[in-house]
Amino acid sequence: MLALNPESPYMERINDLLRKKRALGTDDWMRWLPATPVKDSIAQLAEQIRQVVNDPQINPLLNAKSISQTLLCFYAGTLMQPMYAGLFKGLSETELDHILSAFSAKQCIPNQGLVDVLSKYTEKPA
Repeated sequence: MLALNPESPYMERINDLLRKKRALGTDDWMRWLPATPVKDSIAQLAEQIRQVVNDPQINPLLNAKSISQTLLCFYAGTLMQPMYAGLFKGLSETELDHILSAFSAKQCIPNQGLVDVLSKYTEKPA
């Protein structure tokens, strides 16, 4: 029921990386996120491949989802891993501890959307 504080040192450090992830749509499992030009291009590619293969047994939705996951989650996500690690390169253990303290419960903030859903569907308010 908690989320990282967007003003924490950790979130500030990774903000640009998160922007790039959103632009690419690398968290493809989060289907509720808005479409991106990259996702639209991948959907077109999936349809072109399906048309060329021309097998009526290919499920168009599964085909598009599989290609999107492969390209965005696996390929693009893997390309971004060194970038993420580089954000912490050269920091002292004390600096790392300070940045990662953002994950402690007392520095997090309530995930109000989740709290609202849980409160609505449980007997006791969350």
